[in-house]
Amino acid sequence: MYIKKLKNGKYQFILKYQDREGKTQKASITLKGNTKAIQKQALEKLEEKVQLNLDKADIVVKDSTLNIVYEQWLVTLVNQVRNNSYDVILKS
Repeated sequence: MYIKKLKNGKYQFILKYQDREGKTQKASITLKGNTKAIQKQALEKLEEKVQLNLDKADIVVKDSTLNIVYEQWLVTLVNQVRNNSYDVILKS
């Protein structure tokens, strides 16, 4: 987490994380102060925000077709197994 002071006197707390696809994302929150207590509070809120964002990616819509679910599974699978294993799964 890093902290950025804004022109209006507030502080922006920014946390970088990687989503399920391996892309770097940012979550941020703006608060009035920069004390240790506020930093702890900001970190807790940012971690909640990150977890919500990661959980949203896992939700499969009820009306999804099997093809859409399969494509989403392949995207997550490519990041979890080696290339050779991925190729074997695609061939079967």
